[in-house]
Amino acid sequence: RRYIERNRMRRSSMAGRRGLKAKADKLCGAIVRARGKCERCGSREVLQWAHGFSRSHLMVRWDLRNSFCLCRRCHAYMTWRPIEWDNWMRDKLGAEYDFLRARALTVGKIDLRAIVLSLERA
Repeated sequence: RRYIERNRMRRSSMAGRRGLKAKADKLCGAIVRARGKCERCGSREVLQWAHGFSRSHLMVRWDLRNSFCLCRRCHAYMTWRPIEWDNWMRDKLGAEYDFLRARALTVGKIDLRAIVLSLERA
């Protein structure tokens, strides 16, 4: 009986965390696409939220400095050309590039509720 209760609690907390991640993704994506044009070519067609450092790096996944508005074409182009993407990011971010890279490589606990609140205010 305790086993079942423990699993229920674990599942509900995971669902809550998953829900917060989804909400943060939705908010951040909307904020980035609201920039209105591709930051690489200026196109206004099929805008997407692109991550400078992979979204698997949770420490910078929802950091707006790590978020770029790219059209579908530029997003695909840069995804398959990582060295060119890295050079473009270095030029775009300047001194912030090294900070974000170090933060992306940091392992730590993230407060999803705080992230969602900050994105709702942005």
